Amino acid sequence: MITIDYYKLKNLRLQAKLSQNKLADLLSIDQGRYSKIENGKISPSNVELNKFVGFYKISKEDLMMENTSNSHNVLSNNVNFFLGSFINMSDKIDNATIKEFLSKLNDLLKFYVEKMNPKNN
Repeated sequence: MITIDYYKLKNLRLQAKLSQNKLADLLSIDQGRYSKIENGKISPSNVELNKFVGFYKISKEDLMMENTSNSHNVLSNNVNFFLGSFINMSDKIDNATIKEFLSKLNDLLKFYVEKMNPKNN
């Protein structure tokens, strides 16, 4: 199973100003499948991983989560990204924006807690 940093995958797409549908079309990936990959519900195939790294011109290692130490770094980078985005919007912040931000930050933290502490089923 390939374990990727799903938040980085999403952030790369958003930085490229692409919808999931448009990116999936560009990479010849079913949009529903791409959505599940980006949301961490399924892992990409090797072919899909190669499409991502080729499109964004990054290495596989840049997109993969290899170990807990790397996961901690990824978590730190993503929290910093969210906090930076939040601070940059400081002149536009209202209660709804704060609530949305905290919800996304909570989702991010839950995701990494699950990845770093897999359940023994």
